[in-house]
Amino acid sequence: MPNRKNHIEILSPAKVNLCLAVTGEKTKGYHELVSLVAKLDFGDKVLIEKSVKKDALICDGVKVPSGSENLAFKALQLFRKHYLFKGFIKITLEKHIPIGAGLGGGSSNAVAVLKGVNELLGFPLNKSALHEIASSIGSDCPLFLEDGPVIMRGRGESLEPLGEEKKSFLDNVKVLVFKPPFSINTACAYSELEGKQKYYLDKKDAEQKIKEVLLDSLSRSRDLLFNNFEDIIFRKYKALGLLSEKIKNQLGLKCCLSGSGSACFIVIQGNEGVEVIEALKKMIEEVFGKEIFMVESTFE
Repeated sequence: MPNRKNHIEILSPAKVNLCLAVTGEKTKGYHELVSLVAKLDFGDKVLIEKSVKKDALICDGVKVPSGSENLAFKALQLFRKHYLFKGFIKITLEKHIPIGAGLGGGSSNAVAVLKGVNELLGFPLNKSALHEIASSIGSDCPLFLEDGPVIMRGRGESLEPLGEEKKSFLDNVKVLVFKPPFSINTACAYSELEGKQKYYLDKKDAEQKIKEVLLDSLSRSRDLLFNNFEDIIFRKYKALGLLSEKIKNQLGLKCCLSGSGSACFIVIQGNEGVEVIEALKKMIEEVFGKEIFMVESTFE
């Protein structure tokens, strides 16, 4: 039966890299990586509507490109190339995920559009076709097609979902995410690593470290989380490095960088409660001010 819906609203979740290793190898200009990634219950809202006028994108909350430079609009254009359909689509983004943070907002928006348009049109494309389109948009787009946490390999296109047996891995934890009042360009961050062997992590070592993280629940293995961007980013942006040390020394918690930053996150056990979260917020605000972006979330 044809789909008679005229609009669909989708949550476009943020992601955090629980573990991230850049191995130092490059293929076709991209660094290769191994990363354990999980999506949050926090994100943007994407409204996708059938339109009689023209394909269009509007954004509430944050100024973003409205044409093909926007990954969400680019996703619509690529979908149309794979499946030529009549009529037009209007995309409305309600932005909550900060830009330039390492939280995957643009990639998540793009995949939300792919999934939403596909549903609106009655599912003409299968998951394999959506994966192909997502991979062509960006390295971390395909992960947003998967349910639950995944291990990313290669430049991000090779995905291993954790599966049913690991569903409880993310239970009983919250995450406090914050973004300082500056962004970090991903290409610039990777260029900082270029040729500096001490900042890379061996692929076998990275795989072993992720195995160790996954041996237990995240509430008990959170101290094992790693990101080999942290050394270079926390040194370059000293306020982040000093804040990370303060959080560790005073609260015994690990402040982790997501992707190449600038957003960071702290995993909080369910039994640590409100007092720990309030202490964290106070520390962060003392460094970056009360207007800093912060959000509490659970994992998807």
